[in-house]
Amino acid sequence: MTAHQDRFHANVRALCALALARLPQMIDPATGLFTFGVSGEDLAPRGTSVRYTAMTAIGLERADAHGLGSPVDLDHIYEALGATLAGVDNLGDLGLVIWAAARRARPLAERALKMASEFPDHVQRRRGTSVHSTELALYTNGLTEALAAGVGSERDVRSRLDRAFRCLAAQRGPSGLLPFSRPAPGRETPPTLHERLQSELGFFDAQIYSLLAALRRHEILEDTDARAMARTIAEQLLAAQHPLGQWAWHYNVRTGAVVDVYPVYSVHQDGMAPMALLPAERLLGLSTVPAVARGLKWLFGRNELGTSLVDTERAIVWRSIRRKSPLRSVVYPLKIASLLDVGRGLDLGSRLATTDTLEVDREMRPYHLGFSLYAFAALAGSLPDEDDLDPDSEPRPTLKTGEQAEPTPRPRASNPA
Repeated sequence: MTAHQDRFHANVRALCALALARLPQMIDPATGLFTFGVSGEDLAPRGTSVRYTAMTAIGLERADAHGLGSPVDLDHIYEALGATLAGVDNLGDLGLVIWAAARRARPLAERALKMASEFPDHVQRRRGTSVHSTELALYTNGLTEALAAGVGSERDVRSRLDRAFRCLAAQRGPSGLLPFSRPAPGRETPPTLHERLQSELGFFDAQIYSLLAALRRHEILEDTDARAMARTIAEQLLAAQHPLGQWAWHYNVRTGAVVDVYPVYSVHQDGMAPMALLPAERLLGLSTVPAVARGLKWLFGRNELGTSLVDTERAIVWRSIRRKSPLRSVVYPLKIASLLDVGRGLDLGSRLATTDTLEVDREMRPYHLGFSLYAFAALAGSLPDEDDLDPDSEPRPTLKTGEQAEPTPRPRASNPA
């Protein structure tokens, strides 16, 4: 095993241990939901979030399934989600609840599945007029997990999944990337200028959730169209990764060009990118692990500010490196330049950033830790304890997937008693 692989595995171990240590402290005792987040050096909590609770539960369920355990009683999380489900008016949030509950809380998943039928044409909200790519992708993932787990009527879930995936595929721009939103099919009113802009520009989250939806559909249903869609998105993202391993936030879905790399979110580096790109290597044959490893190096200090966003002693991963205010507004002229196809390939956003104009956003949200667990639990669960291996033993865990033969244990001293 190379030093790079050792470092990658050490980072994965550290992130999973950190998440499992911190998450119990991010539950709101009054509701049982996870907080919206914590901020500042004192980690002051604020609000609660059904969305973030479902996302975090998805990661904790995977951690438990891969032998890492869950420091949180997942049944209590499902109960908290069930108690607040009636007030949910977001298709993506319902998709997340279906996804989170499909394997271990079937009645909750079936309730969310029934509620999702109230959203015509896959609009974001019941009375909405636009289809939001991120929400639709989350809903599609939820349907896929429902189908895989046998939630609801198989015929009904498969039909809804097929319709949702067709709609998701139709959201794509010429580059194969997905925009923030598009007007709902058949809407009579013409799109506003703002809506037209939203149909030209997209964010990293929509690409990742759509990539994951396409991969899971291909994996479960052997859908070659979904495979082709996934490959296009993955290749675009890999080509757009920045030299230090940063995953950019804004994209032009017509050209595929990066609009602006900032803010660079930690959750993209250790959660969202690996949760989709690691299975892309397994299912598509693309080389994605080196890019994921570069993303973790950025997180642990090989970044623009030369500072680690991870504090393992305090169990913190700060939210992002971003522009200082008021310089964050530079994104608007960058969007205009991208829409006019000015400066493509010049990476204007990065050129305008210096260490004096960037800062660490000292905030943390629970879903970040949940998605880090989702991304890395399988690998972390397969890694032997560092103290239990002879450094010269073979084989060792692979960088790709964590799948390997059983490691050779270090002989233990006999009990002196």
